[in-house]
Amino acid sequence: VLADRHFVRCAATLAMVCGVGLTYLAGASFVFQEDYGLTSQQFSLVFASNALVLLIGTQTTARLVDRIPSRTIVSWGLVAQSVIGIACCTVLVAQAPVPVLWFSFTLLIFFHGVLVPPLTGMAMDRHPEHAGPSSALVGVAPFSVGALVAPALGMMSAGVSTALGMLLPILGALAALT
Repeated sequence: VLADRHFVRCAATLAMVCGVGLTYLAGASFVFQEDYGLTSQQFSLVFASNALVLLIGTQTTARLVDRIPSRTIVSWGLVAQSVIGIACCTVLVAQAPVPVLWFSFTLLIFFHGVLVPPLTGMAMDRHPEHAGPSSALVGVAPFSVGALVAPALGMMSAGVSTALGMLLPILGALAALT
């Protein structure tokens, strides 16, 4: 399967898309609680709302995929994720109010939900005879990126908000370019 450029591109794109989601996951609690002063209970509501939005994103794709080709959904989703990553960076740098920050992250998570199912399907659809190895590679790629970016958030001396603001648009752009 690694000889198939389509598979490798889809897996790499999925890895970067998940890198965006895992970067948010690794840094959001620090940003909302330490930088914006939310309590644990308040952050749990933010996090729960994001889980709901992720579900809505995946269900949106499920409804669209019968009418719009997966490739088109992914193309538009990647553009949206890249633009929203830049918006998140702007919001973080400007230290915008919590509702603005929450809304920008919510959009980011929505498009994460939109992108993951079709990218997974696109990667897997050409190799039904190698479903096990294909699935393993598609599964490990995103967590490999996550394993690299999560510690990077804490190691950057500028702070988690700045690191998150830098990494989200970079990973979004890498996803769009793969």
